[in-house]
Amino acid sequence: MITDREKAAFEAGRVRLNREMMVSNRFGYSELAGRMLDAEVTTRVGTAVCRARLHLQDDYPMMEIVETHETARDTDHR
Repeated sequence: MITDREKAAFEAGRVRLNREMMVSNRFGYSELAGRMLDAEVTTRVGTAVCRARLHLQDDYPMMEIVETHETARDTDHR
């Protein structure tokens, strides 16, 4: 069972959008696609930290785990 203390916590993130790939539709806005995004996020569950990203690789929106590690102790001050 996952306790409140073990729920994933968002640590940091960054998103970049390739606006050159955007094309307005008949309603006047552009729909996003994975190929347009370059994103990175870091999350934490207890002492486990994970950094993952989404980026264009060989014309495919590739998701990958970049790094995982354990912190010395849980730094959640509740």
